[in-house]
Amino acid sequence: MRLNDLPLASKLNGAIVLLIVAMLVVGTLTLWRNDRITSEATAAINDAQDLIRKSVQWQGMTQTAVARSMASAISSDPAVGELFKANIANDAPEVAKLREQIATQAQRPEDQAKLKEIVGLGQTLLAASKKAREAGAAGDWSATSRIVQNEYVPSVKVYLDAIGQFVVMQEQRADAARQMAADARASLRWQAAFGAVVIAALGLVTAWLLIRAIVQPMAQAFRHVVPSRSSASNPSPHASFSSCRSSSARTSASDNAPMPICNVPPSTTSALACMPSANSAGSIGPRGTANNGGDDAGSTNRSNIPTGASALPLT
Repeated sequence: MRLNDLPLASKLNGAIVLLIVAMLVVGTLTLWRNDRITSEATAAINDAQDLIRKSVQWQGMTQTAVARSMASAISSDPAVGELFKANIANDAPEVAKLREQIATQAQRPEDQAKLKEIVGLGQTLLAASKKAREAGAAGDWSATSRIVQNEYVPSVKVYLDAIGQFVVMQEQRADAARQMAADARASLRWQAAFGAVVIAALGLVTAWLLIRAIVQPMAQAFRHVVPSRSSASNPSPHASFSSCRSSSARTSASDNAPMPICNVPPSTTSALACMPSANSAGSIGPRGTANNGGDDAGSTNRSNIPTGASALPLT
């Protein structure tokens, strides 16, 4: 079945349903895309923020453990070593546990590469710390001071700087997630605007098609009806004038019959008509002579001819 064969009510209902469905589809896709963008950005930002929190904690725990270990190594007082002995024994496992949690959570290749680098620097730090403690336990304070200044302190600085770089990487990741979400929302707004324009264009095209489907049948029906009525009620002026001339010729053939006068109205659309001229005194003959009244009567009759009389239509 073609579209033109459908009833008008079906066309109207179909157009309305089509526009409503199009609006629902565009609105649903826009909301779904916006929710997805928000969810992805929120998940990335939360994950980065959690890694930043754990990395800062890792950095702080490392600084505390290094301070205890360094104090115990360079101090000649045995009480200092006894004070930090339990903490020094627990610091390394706690730091290693936190580092493993961060390594499990940070799955990006760049994060894994940075964590691998930090682990290597941590091994250097532990080796320098152990060397300094052994020198201090042996009572060689000059060697202990030299190890601390030349090996321990630089390894601590490099290790903490690497953790700080890891924190900066997570901050950049959070900023990138925010920027990506902003760009995606901006793109979504343009897509929604484009969808609105498409729906508006679809509505205009649908309205034009419906108007065309209504107007064309009416125009065709009007073109078929009006000419037939006009031809039935208004005969051709040329046919009327021809009839008038034929009547004049027949009337002129008889001397006793009055000659008809053919009046042509000024308007080209008026019908031609024939009017006989006669009165009670006499009539004008075919050659302009008076019948039943002489020349005077004939003149009177000719003067009484209504020259501007309205034309009577021929039937």
